Amino acid sequence: MDTTFVSSVTVSSAPWFQDINDHIYRSAPKWCGTAGGTADAITVSAVSTNLAITAYLAGQSYMYKSGASVNTTAMTVAVDGLATKAIQKNGSAMIAGDHPANKWFRITYDGTDFQIEQIYDALVGGLLSVAQGGTNLASGISGGVLAYTATGTLASSAALGAGNIVVGGGAGVVPTSVSAGATTEVLVGGGAATAPVWTTATGSGAPARATSPTFVTPLLGTPTSGVLTNCTGLPTAGIVDAAVTLAKMANLAQDQFIGRTTASTGVPETATVTAAARTVLDDITVAAMVDTLGGAISTGTGGIVRATSPTLVTPALGTPSSGTATNLTGTAASLTAGNVITNANLTGHVTSTGNGAVLGSFTLAQLNTAVSDADVASIAGTETLTNKRVTPRILSAASYTTDTGTSLNIDNLDEFIVTAQAGALLFNNPTGTPTDGQVLLIAVTGTAARALTYGTQFEASTVALPTTTVTTARLNMGFIWRADTSKWVIVGSA
Repeated sequence: MDTTFVSSVTVSSAPWFQDINDHIYRSAPKWCGTAGGTADAITVSAVSTNLAITAYLAGQSYMYKSGASVNTTAMTVAVDGLATKAIQKNGSAMIAGDHPANKWFRITYDGTDFQIEQIYDALVGGLLSVAQGGTNLASGISGGVLAYTATGTLASSAALGAGNIVVGGGAGVVPTSVSAGATTEVLVGGGAATAPVWTTATGSGAPARATSPTFVTPLLGTPTSGVLTNCTGLPTAGIVDAAVTLAKMANLAQDQFIGRTTASTGVPETATVTAAARTVLDDITVAAMVDTLGGAISTGTGGIVRATSPTLVTPALGTPSSGTATNLTGTAASLTAGNVITNANLTGHVTSTGNGAVLGSFTLAQLNTAVSDADVASIAGTETLTNKRVTPRILSAASYTTDTGTSLNIDNLDEFIVTAQAGALLFNNPTGTPTDGQVLLIAVTGTAARALTYGTQFEASTVALPTTTVTTARLNMGFIWRADTSKWVIVGSA
């Protein structure tokens, strides 16, 4: 554009020129041809390169033709290679279908986002989309209903017949219909995700519900259960024997019962129950009947016994006032001397015929009490033994393994004898529980002079602990246990 006047006066800087230029630059829409990019992120550029921009300004406006694809979500635009900006419709993000293919649009920058305006005539240029408030349908089906499909478009169902009921098919599925039913049919649910069906009904009148319905002359068929307590007019024919209950005989006179003299024949007859018999019959258990008949609470278990030759099992006889025990067997654990009528009440020595050698079992205390002869020593008593020899307990071996020695158990021996020691010998601390003053004798004979060592419980006194045997001579040592020091003290060696 030539911006100079005669006399070479430059007018591009004149205020009026700047106003015109600003109006053209910002407000007049720039034609951009067909948009590029994708359906959801388009790009546009002014066809005239002289109108290209280097920055966004509020009021800038552009016209373009959309591409071959409809948008699927919110949209953006980049003008002349600048940063992308959101495209909005009346201040809200675009949604799928808002930007049809091959249509003319104008966008205007508001300082933050571009606001879109569709400038083609919807009635001339094509069908009005669902997003634009239309149906996007050129024609519908007469008598059908419109419904959204899974893609958000509208579709028409088949024509509905007169009296039909619309039945939904679920999300994205066009509804179907159920034909009108006959006057003798009722609509019954078909179950989950299944259309209801017409079912033939019986009888006439209003529908009945589950709780407290009133039926008029119903045909009940054969019920699987039911309570006829409040029913009247019951038929007598067809009642089976098992259906006769005590409640149905409520008018029977007091103290009367029904029976017959022979089984399954004859006419039933009544009989009178006496007061005494009724008392027994009122008892619900055999034990209670026995108590009633006997006049006292019974004890024990089992059947009732009679007076002559009864068989009793483990009875508690108490204190019989009389009886003969001639044929009884077993023992009487609580029999006392005062109840024995033979052998002068057992005051002297007792003899037994057939079992003279069997005295039974006695405890140590019983024996100590029973034995009073001064010539017999008791186990727990304190007595003086005269002319009695006590044989010592001896552990003897030819030799013990060199350097390992042996472990003595003082509870099992009094003397420890080694007859042919072949190497050095260690006397380990004896095991067991010695008593104060207990004596331990040790004798060692070596096949030659043998070194002797001792455990920590062996202790010298005025007598030293021998450290070796002498050639093949026997070495005898005597020890006494001191409880106060827990030591075996040597008292002599030879």
